[in-house]
Amino acid sequence: MKAPFFRTCAKKTLLSLLICLNMVILAHAGDWVLAAREFTFTQSLPHSQSELSLCKMIPSLILEQLNTDTRRIPPADELNAREYEELLQKRQSLFLELSAAVKRRDSVMVQEANAKTIKKKIAEEEKKIAELEKKIKENLDESAKYLPESNPNAGAVSDSAENEAEVLPGAEKLVLYKNESSSLYVPSKEAMAEGVNSRRYEKAVIDSKINALVSGSITIYGNYLSVSAELILYPGAKPIATVMEVGSMDDIGRLSRSVAQKILPVIANTTGTSLHFEIEPAELASKARVTVDGLPVKIDNPVIVPASTHTIEIQCQGYVTQTVTYLFQDSPHFVIHVPLKEQSEGSFSVMLKEPVDGQLYFNSTAIGNAIEGAQVSINGRNIIGQLALPDKDTFFLIPPTLQMPQANLVVPAVPQDLNAEIEKRRIWSYRGYTALILTLPFTFYSMGHYNSAANAYMSASIPYEEVHKWDVLRWTSLGLTVAAAGFFVYELVRYLCTANKALPVKAREAKPGELEEINARVFQIKNDASSDPVKEDSAEDGQDIKE
Repeated sequence: MKAPFFRTCAKKTLLSLLICLNMVILAHAGDWVLAAREFTFTQSLPHSQSELSLCKMIPSLILEQLNTDTRRIPPADELNAREYEELLQKRQSLFLELSAAVKRRDSVMVQEANAKTIKKKIAEEEKKIAELEKKIKENLDESAKYLPESNPNAGAVSDSAENEAEVLPGAEKLVLYKNESSSLYVPSKEAMAEGVNSRRYEKAVIDSKINALVSGSITIYGNYLSVSAELILYPGAKPIATVMEVGSMDDIGRLSRSVAQKILPVIANTTGTSLHFEIEPAELASKARVTVDGLPVKIDNPVIVPASTHTIEIQCQGYVTQTVTYLFQDSPHFVIHVPLKEQSEGSFSVMLKEPVDGQLYFNSTAIGNAIEGAQVSINGRNIIGQLALPDKDTFFLIPPTLQMPQANLVVPAVPQDLNAEIEKRRIWSYRGYTALILTLPFTFYSMGHYNSAANAYMSASIPYEEVHKWDVLRWTSLGLTVAAAGFFVYELVRYLCTANKALPVKAREAKPGELEEINARVFQIKNDASSDPVKEDSAEDGQDIKE
């Protein structure tokens, strides 16, 4: 009786594994892999080591800029090329099988002496040959549908596809070759020997699961260089974009960003997203310097960018610089409203509510000892402060709204070993949960027996004392469970509150008389430090050594 059960379980397990494997395959089926190969020089001149390094540096920087959350809807000609390549691979495999079958048929006459056996084996091989020829013919008929001349509108992309490239189910996510920009594609020596336009080279790229390859050339004159980059689509080795850019040797990053920004709309096969800027006050629009991904742009007209993540920075002399990073997609137009605030000159003071002897940092810059507090220049941006002690630290936030000239701010930050405290509270919450789980079996056991005893008493099967015993046990175990549940909830709340302390506390304005109290504590700390006998002995020892 057990064998069918185990067989059924094995079948279910195997089915589950197959489903999981299929899900994994489908999860990776929508990737559009982009790679780049090392660039070459157009000049047959000796180049320095730094110039030679550009052949790898520039394509890597271009890939780094293209590594965005971009999706591509493959047009019809690209899908046709993929189908044709798949059918070609099958057709070549069938042809190899056909050649093997023909050779086996021709060798029958040599290997066999019996005429009847020869006739039988030849008939079997002829049957296999006919089946293979039929499959090859069907493959050829199917392949004819995907030839370029059979689809005159294959490369067309509808307007709806252009605007919905990020949301349509057919969109494929852009991923880099080997998932990193520094990994350039290196073809085999045999493929390179036959040339980049050869079938061997194309097959090597396709076998590497690459959908598009960036190749290019570099020309150098003095301190300036010209870069020509070409985006080649596979299968088919079809160039779909050619970009030329001129830049300085001292600013390779800007040149690479410019090339990537021109290639990205081609990859996403969309005209991109329009950015409309509204700067207040309006008279600053002509004076403001706007950059998108580090490249300056003019905002007189809408700025067209690929539908992906971009970093925008607006600078204007005398005003606070505004920076925003956002994923611009799912809409053909975005309005960016930028209210510029004047930079306030002056400074404000920051004191700890509980002065301690530690190091104070503002935006990762060391300020000084925390006992003295700090005088901070107004910059109109959030300031992340850190109070660091040898074994503990804490963070605090000073928002721009509090940064007023001559303002006196107080930070209610208490340094503590937060990691140890969170770990301690986590362990106690686990202990409360364990206690709750351990009481549940006794509660269920006693309640079940009580119900059984009550039913038996109603049928006059057992005396009342037996029911009373289980009733006492029931309430006792239930009380333990309730107590354990309360303890678990209490410890869980303490754990969550402790974990919430990881957020930086916010500075506030000093209350009336609060600064006097803080200064009094600071004076007391300094006075205690100066009268510390250990320090006095150390000072005397140092004096003796000098003498």
